[in-house]
Amino acid sequence: MNKKSFVERTWIGVKLGLTTPTLPKEILDFQRKPLIRILRVVGGISCLSILGHDHINLHGLMLYIALFFNLIFFIYHIYISIHRQRHICKILKSGELDIRESDLDNKNVK
Repeated sequence: MNKKSFVERTWIGVKLGLTTPTLPKEILDFQRKPLIRILRVVGGISCLSILGHDHINLHGLMLYIALFFNLIFFIYHIYISIHRQRHICKILKSGELDIRESDLDNKNVK
C-alpha cells in the first residue's frame, strides 16, 4: 500500500474540498439561465444603489423599482443559502469528502 505524507494527503483533501460543488446540480442549472443572471445583476446593482444613497439619488418610481429588485435579490439569496446548507449537510453525512483510507491514496488527483 502506498503511504503518502501528511502534506500530500492534506493537499488531496484541499483539492477535493475546493472542487466539490456546494449546490445541487439542479440549482446550478437554474443559476445559469439568462433571466436569472440578469435578475442577479440588476438585484446587485439595485442593492448597491440603495446602500450608497449618498452618491446615487433615487426618487419616486426609480426608488420603488430598486426596492422591488432588492427584495427579489434578497429572497433569491435566502433560497440559495437554504439549499446550499442542505446540500453541504447531505455531502458531509454521506462521507463523500472522507479521504481517510480511501482510494485517493492510490490515485494521482490532478
